[in-house]
Amino acid sequence: MVKLMYGSGLRISELTRLRVKNIDFGMKQIIVQDRKGDKDRITLGARF
Repeated sequence: MVKLMYGSGLRISELTRLRVKNIDFGMKQIIVQDRKGDKDRITLGARF
C-alpha cells in the first residue's frame, strides 16, 4: 500500500476508501472520486 501511495500520489484517506471499481487496469489509472474539495481526479497507477 505504501508503494501505491508513493507511486500514484494518493492520500491516506483516499487509499483507505479505494475500491476495485476505481482502478482501470487497461489504462493504468486510479480514479479518485469526491474527495478533498468535492473534485474527481485521475492519478497514474504505479505498476499495479
